[in-house]
Amino acid sequence: MELKKALASAQSEQQIDLEFTCPEATVSLPNFCEKEGHEVLAFDKVGKKGWRILIKKK
Repeated sequence: MELKKALASAQSEQQIDLEFTCPEATVSLPNFCEKEGHEVLAFDKVGKKGWRILIKKK
């Protein structure tokens, strides 16, 4: 998972901007962030088949 890799190399409080096309991730990514204590700063639809999530690492 790209988000886990990005979080592993990110500093605390760093923002991570991720674009994705997997419909299941619209639920799993916010749930993962909540479970792990990361803050979702933005969550937007991009085009017809994509999404963007902006996360701040705890």
